Amino acid sequence: MKKLVLAGGGNEGTLLIAPLYAALNKNGLYNPLVALSAGSGSEPFNRELAGCFGMEGSYRTIDLAGGTPLERLAAAMTGMEKIIAAEHPVLVVACGSDDTALGAALAASRLSLPLAAIDSGLRNYERSDPREVNRVLIDSIAELHFVSEHSGEYNLINEGVPDEKVYFAGSLLIDSLAVLMQQTGHRNA
Repeated sequence: MKKLVLAGGGNEGTLLIAPLYAALNKNGLYNPLVALSAGSGSEPFNRELAGCFGMEGSYRTIDLAGGTPLERLAAAMTGMEKIIAAEHPVLVVACGSDDTALGAALAASRLSLPLAAIDSGLRNYERSDPREVNRVLIDSIAELHFVSEHSGEYNLINEGVPDEKVYFAGSLLIDSLAVLMQQTGHRNA
């Protein structure tokens, strides 16, 4: 079975990855592998959140604790390189706009693997925001773009991404919220 690496950082990454992981597992065509970053003290919560979505024991952790922002980005890249080298995926999926997602994108590019971007095309046009820079860089590397809102589609097409490489997927965060609401007994999810 072909492997995919789903990479994201912390809580947001886990919430973006979870519905995709569940769908890929249910589909059975691919073996999804999850790579999540852990910073200072976030690992117990990541583990608990991953457990809510049936991902317990099925993810790799990249340690980004401490250091400067560039040291954390370097750790994300080298951590992803090790995971990619060990698992030989056919596709890397960057989930979100944090340093783990950017590290995954850069590692995939350097290792000549195709990249898909989740929540692609989102923009706030604040270049002083590190996550905005990450979004633009990830989208420039990605071969497949999954957008969560129509503005993302418009932004990507305006930036020269061919429309046949842009897919409207809706919000994976909302999909995760619906699962969590059902698990806690909220009937209107």
